[in-house]
Amino acid sequence: MDTNQPTPEINRRRLLLGLAAASTIGAAAAVVAVSAVTAAEIENPELVRLGDALVGIEAAYLNAAAVAAAVLAEWSPKWPAAPEALLNGCRDRDNLERDLTGQGIIRPGHQYCKSVLTAEECRDQVAYIEDVLTKTLPKAKRWRAAGRAEWEASLVEWQERHRLAVDYEQEKAAILELSAYRHAADAVSAARSTLERTVTEIMAQPESTMSGVIIKAQALAAWGKVDQFSRFFHVNSTVWGTELANAVLRLAGKAGL
Repeated sequence: MDTNQPTPEINRRRLLLGLAAASTIGAAAAVVAVSAVTAAEIENPELVRLGDALVGIEAAYLNAAAVAAAVLAEWSPKWPAAPEALLNGCRDRDNLERDLTGQGIIRPGHQYCKSVLTAEECRDQVAYIEDVLTKTLPKAKRWRAAGRAEWEASLVEWQERHRLAVDYEQEKAAILELSAYRHAADAVSAARSTLERTVTEIMAQPESTMSGVIIKAQALAAWGKVDQFSRFFHVNSTVWGTELANAVLRLAGKAGL
């Protein structure tokens, strides 16, 4: 860690001084902001503690996200496309064609993801046709007599599908292992959960000075670096901005601004 980097408290002081210097309101705003420079003495100590911890927690998340992005950049181009012979007309959500991240793939020119036949499904179909040809199923004799050549041709097709499915699934499994993407994704998830918990705790703490407001603003800025999906579905994301604005207005009102 670079010991020459400003501490979170110093960063907050610089922000407060910058607000004072840039303010067009005049001396009153400057007095409020500069007085808040010593907010560590009068601000909610738990809020200050969380604000100090936020810097490292945010950095850990960004580092984990960068590692995962690098893995995807290297290994996504190597991810195999499902063989055409395995594409299934029905949209089976359990067996969609998926990319390295597990997201469904929508092929160019198509509106939906394609389903992919699994090796197990192909193997079951091979066994079924073999039973038909050996008369072990009810009515198999009539079915076989109606078109044995068609059944035999179908058997060859399904045997080939099974071979393709085995190769496809083995190739995907090999890339998942070699890329270590799941490990990288788990690290991102853990770091995001820690950041989410810290931001939630910060926003739940009462603030009494502009220093506390800045801590909350820094928390929301850090949360803004998280993927949009996680932010959208967080239960409190939609109200945090309003809560921060209300805190600013409340403190400004106390200062007579």
